[in-house]
Amino acid sequence: MLLLILSLRVVSLAPSLTEMVLFLGKASLLVGVTVHDTFRTVAGLPRVGGFARPDFEALVRLQPDLVLLTHTQEPLFRESLAKLRLPYRVISTARLGDLLSSLDTLSRLFQASEGKELRARLDSLLVHLHGFTQPVPVLIVVSRAPGSLEGLYVAGQETFYSDLFSRVGLVNVVRQQGYVPLDLERALDLSPRWILDITGDRNADLYAPFRPDSVLFLPPDPYLRPGLCALWHFGTQWGRKSLFSSIPCPPSAATAR
Repeated sequence: MLLLILSLRVVSLAPSLTEMVLFLGKASLLVGVTVHDTFRTVAGLPRVGGFARPDFEALVRLQPDLVLLTHTQEPLFRESLAKLRLPYRVISTARLGDLLSSLDTLSRLFQASEGKELRARLDSLLVHLHGFTQPVPVLIVVSRAPGSLEGLYVAGQETFYSDLFSRVGLVNVVRQQGYVPLDLERALDLSPRWILDITGDRNADLYAPFRPDSVLFLPPDPYLRPGLCALWHFGTQWGRKSLFSSIPCPPSAATAR
């Protein structure tokens, strides 16, 4: 069985899943990733298109034993993967609990010895977060037009971000589930005290109409991936840094320069 695991050829169709494989110390299993994967460890691997538009011809050429895809990709790609007879596994990072369960799943699948310790550290990190004594209403902005509040897209309930920030008493003012478009008038009516922006466009003046107590710009790398690096970064900011001192987030090609 160990020999079979060591020779397994894996393609990841999402950076958050690539990230999980790297955290488990199984980079050697990866033979292909997406054009969005910026981790230095996989810089030399073949690319198989983007998150929403995989290059299935490139995927077939790699002859993978297993394709990893997210819960949002599976309905879109299952038919194509079935026709090509490519085995796949759905790994969900939709919510914080899904991420942790998926980590356990991949750990068992790849027989990763690091998995048990990593999960223990994550559980401890979540227990030791330092939060607010009173709830703080927040608006979580995941996308918008550069330099404006046009095309505002926010995280609603039952999302990774809402789950994560609620751990420290930041309460999502958006009541809809999932990721939803929001016009400015409706956003103002929600009266958030804090704005959490992960778009990478750091312009606090845009949010002046909200008169917020705070505008917090979170780095899009890692927060735009609902994954372990975002959780690691969150934990070092709001919890005990020592819990992750020996398991750093895999560096990206940009930070490696």
